[in-house]
Amino acid sequence: MSKFCTQCGKELEEGEVCQCTTSGQATSGQTTIEAEWLSQRSAMVSSTAKNLFKEMGPILKNPLGQTLHLAKQNSSAIGLQFIAVLAVVAGLMTVLIAKQADFFGFGTASLYFRVFLTVGIVVFGAICLEVLLLKVISGLFNFSTTFSQMFTLSGAVSLFQTIIVLASGIVCLALPEIALFMLVVGFVFTTYLGFALYNKVINGDENKKVYAYSIIKVVSVALITFLIYAYVRESTMGFLGGLAGAFTESMYGDFLNGY
Repeated sequence: MSKFCTQCGKELEEGEVCQCTTSGQATSGQTTIEAEWLSQRSAMVSSTAKNLFKEMGPILKNPLGQTLHLAKQNSSAIGLQFIAVLAVVAGLMTVLIAKQADFFGFGTASLYFRVFLTVGIVVFGAICLEVLLLKVISGLFNFSTTFSQMFTLSGAVSLFQTIIVLASGIVCLALPEIALFMLVVGFVFTTYLGFALYNKVINGDENKKVYAYSIIKVVSVALITFLIYAYVRESTMGFLGGLAGAFTESMYGDFLNGY
């Protein structure tokens, strides 16, 4: 007499045990592990967001004092998180403005995602480059600094820059000229703020700090401008090359295929 599995209905040989129950347990176990992993990641993101919001208020109320307090803790975590937030906001605002202005025509979702990713990486990389220059050039002036202090300093500036970029991006949707003016004023303000924080955090001769920070800003702006120019030039040449190739293929493809 034939035997069948009571769970899935599979016909079984004499003494055979169906594997469907075991497979179900394995799948259930795997699902449990995945759910636990997602829960842990969600808790970590939630904790990081709460910590950022907790630090935002004191920095906005007392930029110099709170940044000095965080710098003394010698931890780069808060600074890196604020820098990352600026990179994300800058990427989102760029995509939003480009889409609103129909800059890419009928751009696909993947194209806008690449724009978002590119802007985010450029912003994050540019700030990290400036942190490196802050550390190296400060060292040349015999100022005692750490990378954690420089990331804290740049992170505090990034918080203000995030607010400026967010406000300017929203205004740009209706009044581009005013948004541009806001960005220029914001750049001047955050440059001044950066020097004030640098002067507060770094111990050393006051006069040397002026020269050190000026050199840092000039070198960082020059390097970042060159790198962005090189990247845009390379991307543009690749894009134009692709268009030229497509045009050539469409015009002469049939002729060439004949030979």
